[in-house]
Amino acid sequence: MISIGHLSKFAVPNYLTKVNLVTLLLMFFCLSIPNSAKAVQSLTEISKKSTQFLRNRLINKGINSENLIIKVTSPDKRLRLAKCNEPIDYFKPVQSSLIGNTTVGVRCNSPKWQIFLPAKITQLADVWVITQSVRRGDLISEDMIRLEKRPMRANEMPVPKAFNKFQGVRATRNVRAGYTLNLRDICLICKGDKIELQVNNQGLKVKMYGTSMSNGILGDQVSARNSASKKTVTGKVKAAGVLEMSL
Repeated sequence: MISIGHLSKFAVPNYLTKVNLVTLLLMFFCLSIPNSAKAVQSLTEISKKSTQFLRNRLINKGINSENLIIKVTSPDKRLRLAKCNEPIDYFKPVQSSLIGNTTVGVRCNSPKWQIFLPAKITQLADVWVITQSVRRGDLISEDMIRLEKRPMRANEMPVPKAFNKFQGVRATRNVRAGYTLNLRDICLICKGDKIELQVNNQGLKVKMYGTSMSNGILGDQVSARNSASKKTVTGKVKAAGVLEMSL
């Protein structure tokens, strides 16, 4: 170990005091620390870039960035990764989901290391929310709904923001207040309804009657049983109780 006594053996100008010698000694030890001990990869940077990687993937899928909430679990603070000598590779492991609980991979090729960070991705959407409870078969009027931005959940098919034709819409089941309306919750033509069957053929309009065999909203394809012929026909929902067919 080098001491101030050892340094005094060298030719040191008289103007150097003990304080000066201590300063030189500290500088010597600082310069003697191996560079590898300082070259540690920033965990904060890894977290930020992992989040941005996931966001960019979703944007490339056509999802609006404003409708995304991405939370990446930060690496353990005790983790000391050697600083990467080339750009770090961020990747999506095979079979990891795009929305919900997922994983982002982070790896370096020089020196070689690899870690995986858990992440949760929430996608928001503008959906219609019912403001008062309804029972199956009840009419749903526009003063009973409001538009809200809510997280999308697996297996949900919420009524989209663009759908604003609620006149004549009924509930297909009991729905509680505050619930996000799904497409399966509403119908303009409901299964079992007695409906009008319209046929338009080169300006010639023919009206018949039948019974709906399924639920549908405006524009949906619905099957019905013709009351006269007893045949099953298919048409497009035109309005409440009206099915339009073409020959």
